[in-house]
This record gives sequence, structure tokens and C-alpha cells, in this order.
Amino acid sequence: MKPIKLTLSGFITYRDTQTIDFTKFEQGSLFIVSGATGSGKTTIFDAICFALYGKISSQNRGEGEELRSQYLSPEDDKTFVEFEFQENGERIRIRREPRQVMKRPRGKIDTVSEEVELYLGNEVMTSKREVDEKIVELTGLTWDQFTKIVMLPQGEFRKFLSASSKEKEEILRKIFDTVPYQRFLEQVKQKYSMIQKKFEKMKDEVNALVSILDLEESACIQEFLNDNSLEPAFYLKALENMVQEQEKNRKETEEIEESLKKFEQQYQNCKNQISMANRHNAQLSQFQQKQEELGKLIPLEQEMKKRKEACIQAEKALSFYKEEVRLESVSDRIQKRNEELEQLIQQEKEWEEKSVAAKKEAEKIPYLSEEEEKKVKELEEWNQKEEQYGRLQEVLHQEKEFEVQKRKLEQEKIKIQTSLKECEEVLRSLEKIGEKFEKSQEELLQTEKELSKTEWELDKYRLIYRELKKMEKFEQDLSLLQKSLGTNQQNSVLLYQKVQDAKKEFEQSLLTVYARDLEEGTACPLCGSIHHPHPIHEVTSVTKEEIISLEEQLKEIQETAVRQQTEKKHLEDAILSSREQILQLQETSAFQVREFSGTSEELVFYEECGKSCADRKKNLEQTQVRLQAECKEYKRKRELEKNEREQVERWQEKMQNIMIQAEKLSVASEHSTRLKTELEEKLKGIDEQQLKSQRQTLMKEKKQIHETIEKVRTELQKSVDAYSKISTKVSEWKQYQKEETSRYRAEKQDWERKITQEFSDMETYRNNCMEESVLEQEKKQVEEFLEEYRVLSVEVKTLEQTLESKTAIDIQPLEKEIYSLEEVRKELQNTKEKLQQQYKSVHMLENKIREVLSHEEEYALKRMNLAKLYQLCSGENPMKATLETYVLMYFFEEVLMYANQRLYKMTDGQYTLYRKEDNFKGGGKNRGLELEILDTNVGKKRSTAMLSGGESFLASLALALGLSDAIMNTAGQIEIDTLFIDEGFGTLDQDRLQSAVDCLLELAGRNRMIGIISHVEELKSTIPNKIIVTYEKERGSTLSLMY
Repeated sequence: MKPIKLTLSGFITYRDTQTIDFTKFEQGSLFIVSGATGSGKTTIFDAICFALYGKISSQNRGEGEELRSQYLSPEDDKTFVEFEFQENGERIRIRREPRQVMKRPRGKIDTVSEEVELYLGNEVMTSKREVDEKIVELTGLTWDQFTKIVMLPQGEFRKFLSASSKEKEEILRKIFDTVPYQRFLEQVKQKYSMIQKKFEKMKDEVNALVSILDLEESACIQEFLNDNSLEPAFYLKALENMVQEQEKNRKETEEIEESLKKFEQQYQNCKNQISMANRHNAQLSQFQQKQEELGKLIPLEQEMKKRKEACIQAEKALSFYKEEVRLESVSDRIQKRNEELEQLIQQEKEWEEKSVAAKKEAEKIPYLSEEEEKKVKELEEWNQKEEQYGRLQEVLHQEKEFEVQKRKLEQEKIKIQTSLKECEEVLRSLEKIGEKFEKSQEELLQTEKELSKTEWELDKYRLIYRELKKMEKFEQDLSLLQKSLGTNQQNSVLLYQKVQDAKKEFEQSLLTVYARDLEEGTACPLCGSIHHPHPIHEVTSVTKEEIISLEEQLKEIQETAVRQQTEKKHLEDAILSSREQILQLQETSAFQVREFSGTSEELVFYEECGKSCADRKKNLEQTQVRLQAECKEYKRKRELEKNEREQVERWQEKMQNIMIQAEKLSVASEHSTRLKTELEEKLKGIDEQQLKSQRQTLMKEKKQIHETIEKVRTELQKSVDAYSKISTKVSEWKQYQKEETSRYRAEKQDWERKITQEFSDMETYRNNCMEESVLEQEKKQVEEFLEEYRVLSVEVKTLEQTLESKTAIDIQPLEKEIYSLEEVRKELQNTKEKLQQQYKSVHMLENKIREVLSHEEEYALKRMNLAKLYQLCSGENPMKATLETYVLMYFFEEVLMYANQRLYKMTDGQYTLYRKEDNFKGGGKNRGLELEILDTNVGKKRSTAMLSGGESFLASLALALGLSDAIMNTAGQIEIDTLFIDEGFGTLDQDRLQSAVDCLLELAGRNRMIGIISHVEELKSTIPNKIIVTYEKERGSTLSLMY
């Protein structure tokens, strides 16, 4: 990930929008973020982390609404962070807005949820979950990994150095993603449990089958299942006996089935006889019941037939009655219409009279119209006079305005003339500054050149001094090593001679053994001689163990000497390399090279040179500041001169405009005077009150005449229309009434004729009339009775033909017989089912036991292998380490390898980090990631907890950088092009500080960008690329870049 641009607005301490353009810094460079404590330096790194992951670099610093600047109110713009970066050659931009309290468009203050936008080429993603997943996919790092590898928050990366083994395991697990090894262990455990459960399930099924069998062999089989070490052959024999016994039961079952068939046939016959008897008895009972019901209905049959005939006559009378009612309603309607027609005739007469009167009034309309036209002409004349009067008033007002404008233009003219004089005086005073400004600029350029040259010389002095310090240390180490080497060589010679003497003495002591047993005349076992004139005498014996011990001491001294020779060669090479680098620096320097008696004298010389050069640089910087201030003042005055000249031009242009306006005013004033004279002559003797009064009188008279004409016309039209309308209605109603009366008389005569045809007289008709509801009820009762009588007659006749006998059958003997048959059948059926179930269970038991025996050996082997594998991977091993811990130890060794490369350079080879090898002893699982450090100055290892503040920072920084290198080399797709380090450099002395900076510069030189936060003044002056953070109480933090 290569940062391109960061923009933040309203974020924590930053109220206003601030932008950092990282492209201003060269790729492969180092930049520093400096500023006062609490000014907002760490907030820059927090903004990058928030833009990418929605969380800042440390969760303890706040989240959500806390990220919105306290300088903003709900009415202000939204808080946002926008970060643009490059990943694998692709330019990516992301914008996030935290959850914040804002004022809604309608004025309501409410919490606005977090929003995010990710721009990938032409694609835009806005879902928070999808964006978070995409960022992890693009960078290859989660938030935890990012804050431990790329962005190292204040104090956070030191925790890794002092963390316990378990804490380091948690950190490395997240970084190197060793969760699959945990899952593997769980899978092994689950597989073991699954096989064990499967085998136990098979045995439980066998147990269940054995428990339901009440056989002699069941106890033997149960004992076999509970003790797997017993021989299964005996129990298989018992199982075969059980199977043979069940074969006998099967034959008995077949005999029972034959008996059941016979009983079933007898039982079915008996059941059929009972069914037929029940059916006959039911039919007989139904026949007797229906006969009784029919006997009750026969006496009512004739009466119901008469009632039916009466209903038919009533229906005829009802239809005539309905027609009679309708004719009466028609007669009433005709009578009512006749009364309304009389009223309409009266109204017609009244409107006829009104129409005649309206026509007489309409004869006055022509006279009234002439009067209205006269009033209109008079009104137009007075309107023209009123317009002329208004025009005159406008001209008078305009003359007053002209006078006011003339006075204003005169005043403006005087003011402009005064300003022009002032500007000309200022310009004359500024013309003298030009020569001074040119001299100051030349002097500033010369000072900047000298300052650049001095800074270059000072860097050279510092580099030479640092190399001399290293060379002095190498020479001291070489001197000590040479003394130690000389002592070891002397000890080696002495010890070698001592070993040779001890070997001779040991050989002689072996010969004394033989010499003691020699006798004259007896052959020597060594030389074979039988004469022994000078046998060897007893000497002080040396044991073989002592000789081996001396040889080991000699070997150790010799190995030490070889090792010291190698170290001596390395130190001589380092001294030579430092001297060559010093000579190269001296060759490229401007000062004269001289001879020195030793490194100490040379160190003193260059230290004094450095101080002198630093003093000269300080003086030049002061001169540069003074000249920059003068040049800035000169530029300000130049800008002032330019502004004054522009102001003079504006005043002159304004003066010219005033002259033109004055001329236009003069012409307009003359025209206005002529117009005023003309209007005053036309309106002579007429005032404003007279104009208004006369005009209002004419308008009132005109309105009255017009209203009178309109009223006469309206009344005439109204009376004519009403008379015409009511005349038409009267003629229509007369015709309708004539037709309606004729139709009513015809229908009445027809109704009376039909009555006489159907009934003998009107009284008979009236007697047969009945209400419709009563008639319907009577008809329903008659029809229901007749239908019921017909159905009962048919049913009685049908049952009488069906019955063979009219005597009931007794079924009790048959029921007793069928009950006894059912008891016998149940007993046989139970016996049969019991034998079948036992036969089936025994065969199932046989199959299950054979299955258990066939899988016993296979499952036992699998269980044993899985148990061993689980114990080994879960920490039950000599190292007491789980599989995941072992993998993490491997990754940790990789991290330490890269970290030691950095630490060696930063401490000049003094310190090396090691993983403790013996920290499993006496401990539990999940250990093996504890650290210790080797100090080559004393040749011993010690705990990292014993390091000083500066040493601890260097070790922590080396670990963090080593972790970064290990990640890139382990996961090939992850490229870490940028590192951010927050604080810690203040604990280092000057030499260690320079070594750390050199290491970071070397790291940045590999096409990386490294940013650090620090208060250390040496870093501010050494690192040219700077982000300077300033803080003001009123406006918060602001940024500026130097590069």
C-alpha cells in the first residue's frame, strides 16, 4: 500500500479541512510528524486507520460520535476522512463518515449513522460490510494485523516485546492465521469421538435386543458385550443354539396359523348369521312404526283436499285484488294532477301581466344609452387632465432629484481629487524601496548557498565522527581480543605439553603392571624374553579419565582460539571498512586532510570541526531568518505599491464617469424645464382636488345609468322566459291528463268484466279474498301433509313386500358362540406373534453380534491411532507444545531472524534476540514464545525485561520491523510499502538514535515510505520531509508540509 493523499475534515482535533499530499515526499524516503504534545500528530495515523477499517489505531482513543471534532456544532458540515492510495498498481479512494450528531434538513438534531464509499475504477461500493471485506482483500491485512505491522501506535509495539508467551501466541495467531491448525486438532478429536460413539451405539443395539429375549443364552451374550477381552467363540456357539431353538418355534408357528384359518372360517359364518338376524329385526321394527304413522294421517285426508281447493280460489281473488289496488292508485294520481294543473294556469296569467309591464319599461332604454355615452366622453376629458397633472408632479420631483445628484457628484469629485493626491505621495515614497529589495534578495541567495554548504559539511563531519566512534570501539575490542588470544595460545602450548606427559606416564603405569608379575626364567608377555635384568619401577599412576579431561580442555582452548581468530579477522575487516568509508568522506569533503597520532586525536579534531560548523550554521540560519523577514516586508510593500497604482487608475476612471454623468444631468434638466412650462399652461386654474371631485361625480352618474339599463333588460328577459316556459308546461299537462283519464276508464271496465266471469257476484269475490302471507302458509301446510301421506303409503307397501316373516329372531345364542371363538383366536394370535418376534429378534441379534466382531479390530486400531495423534497435537508431548504453538514457534524464529538483522545494525552488534529453549520445563502447555537477549559485551543472555528504556525501544522496533519482513516473505501477495511509527525515539542517546535512523533510512531506501512521530530535535533537523502540526485553542489543529 502506497499512500497518495489524505483529506480529513472535522476529525477529532482538526476543525477545518486539511490535506496531506504524500506524493510530495519521494518514494523510498523518511518523513517526520512534529508538533506540540496534544496538537494532533497521532490523529493523522488514526485518520488513515479509520478510513481503511472504520476504527482508529487504538480502541482506547474513542470511536463513533467521539471522532467528530468538539469545535463543530450540529449545524456545521459533516465529519469525514478521505484516503487515496495505490495497491498493486491500482489507484483506490475510500471515504468514511463516522456516526455523528447532525442537524437534519428540517431542523431536527439527530444521530447520523456511519457512511462509507469505496471507489475502484468505475465501480463504487457503499455497503459497510462489503467495503470492510474488500479492504482486507486488497491490503491482505485485517485491522489487528495492520496496527501491528504497518501502523505501530504509541507504546503498542513495545507490548509485543514484554508480552507473555500466551499473549504473543494470540498476536501471532491473528497475524499468521494459524486457526486451521486448531481446527485440525478439533477434527481429530471429533473423529475419535465419532468412531467411539458408533461402536458404542452398535453395542447398545445388541444390548437392547438381548434385554428383550428371555433365553438362557442371553446372560452369556451380555457378559461378552461388557468384557471385550473374553473369547467370542463360546458366545457364538450359544447364539447358534438360540437360532436352532427358534427353528422349532417357527414350525409351531405354522401349526398355529393352520388352526387360526379354521377358527376364522367358523367365526365368519357365525358373524354373518348375526348380521342377517339384526337386519330382519330392524326392518320389522321399521314396518310397524310406519303403519302406526299412516293410521294417524288417513282421517285428515278429505279435509286437506277441501283446504287445497279453497287455496286455489283465494289465489284467483288475490290477483284481482292487486289489480283493484293499482287502479285506485291511478285514480288518486289523476285527481292530484288536476289540482296541480289549476295552479299552473293561475301562474300563467300572472306572468303574462308581468311581461306586458316589462315591455313598457324597455321602451326607455334608447334614451338612457344616449345619456351614458355623454358621461363617458366627459369622463375621458377629465382623465386626460388628471394624467397631465400627474406628469407635471413627476417633472417637479425630477428637478429636485437632479439638484441632489449634482451636489453628490460635486462632493465625490472633491473626494477623488484628494485620494489621488494621497496615492501619488505613497507611490513616491515606495519607489525608493526597490534598490534595497534587490540587495536583500542577493544577500539572501548567498546566505542560503552558504547555509546549504555548511549543512553538507556538518553532515560529513557527523558521519566521519560516527564512523570514528565505531572504529575506536572496534580497535578496543581488537586489543582485548589480541590479549586474550595470546593468553589462550600460551595456555594451549602448556596444556598440550601436559597432555603428552600424562600420556607417557599412563603408558609407563601400564608397564608396571606387567613388571610386578615378571619372574626370572618366565617369558615376558610383551617381548618374550626369559631374562629381566632391568624391570621398570613403580611410577605415579595417571588415570585415563584425567587424560580425557585434559584433552577436552585442550580442545576447548583450541576452539576458543579459532573462534577468536575469526572474530579478530571480522574486527580487522570492520576497522578497514570504517577507515575506507572515512577516506571516501574525506575525499568528497572541502577541508584539508591531515595526519593524526591516533583515533582519539582524530575524534577530538572532528568533534571540534563539527561544533565549529554547527555554530556557523546557527549564525547563517539567524541571518537567513533576518533576510527572509526583510524580503517578506519588501514584497509586502511592493504589493502595496501595486495596489496603490491600481487604486489611482480606479480613481481616475471614476472621475471620468462623474464628468459624463454631470453632462447627462445638465441635458436632462433642460428638457424637464421645457416640459414643465407646457403642462402648467394646459392646467391653468385647475387644482388636484377639483380634478378628483369632478371625475368621481361623472363616474357615479355613469354607473347609475348603466345599472338602470341592465336592470330593465334583465326584468324583461326574465318575464318573457318565465311566461313562455309555463305556457308550454300547461299545454303538455292538459294533453297528458286527457290521455291518462281515458286509459284509466278502459282498465276499470276490463277489471269489472273479468270479476263477473270468475265469481258469481262481488260479495263472493270479497269473501274469497285472503292476505298473501296467510295464503302462502295455508298452501304450505296442505302440500306438506299430502307429501307425507304419499311417502308413508309407499314405504309401508315396500316393507310389507320385503319381509319374509313378521316374527323377530333371537341372536343371544349366536353372540355367546362368537365370544368364545374370539377368546380362542386371541390366545393363538398372541402365541404366534410372540414366537415370530422372538425368531426375528434372535436373527437380528446374530447379525449385530457378527457386525460388532467384524468391526472390533478395525475400530480398536483407529481409536488407538487417533488417540495418539490427538495427544501429540494437543500438547501431551516432551515439549508440552500444541501443534499450533509449534507452528507459531517456527514463525517466531523467522521473525527473530529478520529482527536480529535490524537490531545488529542499530546496536553495532551488541544485542541479539533469542527464543528461550528451556521454558517448557516445569510449565504447562502453550509456552515456548518467551524471549531473552544476548549481550556480546558480557557474553551472557538475560531477560528482555532487564533492558533499559532506550534498549527496550530498539528491541521493540527491531521486532516490529522483523514482523513486517516476515509477513512479506511468508505471504507473497502482501507488500508492505509503508510503515508508520509513533514516538519512542526520545529514550535513545545520540549514537543509538543515529543508528536507528540509519536503519530506517536503509529500510526506506528499498522503495518504502516510512513516517515517524517524534519530539526529538535532532530528528527534526536531520529529516528534511516534515508534516508540521500546530494547534490553536480557537480553531484546533492545522497541517503544513516541508519537503
